Amino acid sequence: NLELPVGVPGKTLVIKHAKVGAGFEAAEVTVEGNGGEMIDSEMSIELNEESALTLVFFGGMWQIV
Repeated sequence: NLELPVGVPGKTLVIKHAKVGAGFEAAEVTVEGNGGEMIDSEMSIELNEESALTLVFFGGMWQIV
């Protein structure tokens, strides 16, 4: 699991679930807000292997852009 830092208005984060190497079976990564902070009205979001997520903290929550 990956817990986001405390949100600061305008802060931007890019998170990528990269492939580590041949023969390595990666699990999903759960991205969670800090404390009660939400991500697009959800408490957490799953990232599959080789997916990426860009977030901006705005309006009291992390927004996916």
